[in-house]
Amino acid sequence: MILGILFSLPLLTVGTEAIVPPTVALVVTSDYTALVAEYDAAVVDWKAKLKAAELSDRRALRKNHPAKILRPRFEALAESDGQALLWLIDTAKSAGMRKAELNSAKTALYERIVAKHVAADWFPDAMDKMFRDKKALGDNLERLALSVINTEGTSRGRGQAMFRLAALWAKSDSEETAKKGQGLYDKIMEEYAGTDLATFVDSERYAGIGIEIGKVAPDFAAVTADGDEFKLSDYRGKVTVIDFWGFW
Repeated sequence: MILGILFSLPLLTVGTEAIVPPTVALVVTSDYTALVAEYDAAVVDWKAKLKAAELSDRRALRKNHPAKILRPRFEALAESDGQALLWLIDTAKSAGMRKAELNSAKTALYERIVAKHVAADWFPDAMDKMFRDKKALGDNLERLALSVINTEGTSRGRGQAMFRLAALWAKSDSEETAKKGQGLYDKIMEEYAGTDLATFVDSERYAGIGIEIGKVAPDFAAVTADGDEFKLSDYRGKVTVIDFWGFW
């Protein structure tokens, strides 16, 4: 933690001369925030040098991207501040990591986040990032998401993992996987009832699942005019006509 103090001291006099003390302020800046600011400034400077450099010098400059130079410091900081792991993921390519090792490196970093930082206030952002990295993670994405979902409690990060995985499954061409997605949506509605997440899921669960001619209709539950409960799946394999009507 970097700590600066700013306050005003009373005017002092020595003999006939007044001494005006310096103004000091209390400013608290995390090591992570300060290091990111240092990195951002270094990138601006690096880009300016790259633009001004002769063509023959640019190759050497490209190899010395600030992400590569500052990476060891972020790796050390990650032991005490998990947000540094997000920076390591974002800058892995800029740091010169080869494509062959990039995916495994990202997987290892996400594993560290999932193992230690599920309760962190920034963890939902990590879940968003993880699902955007689904191509890099491959089959590991589902494993990592389930690891979060299986943790105890109903944290915001856990709910985010449930929603993201449910949305991913629900869009699958596999009927079985799509059904798992709808089941996970149901679990969110049950465990997070009354929360903003449940409200969002209730309005979004059928969005983007590809309802079109020739595809299997999403399952739903309803009540007949006689008060009997049923599910659309009860009629699977039978010719079924669904008539939507109402009064306005």
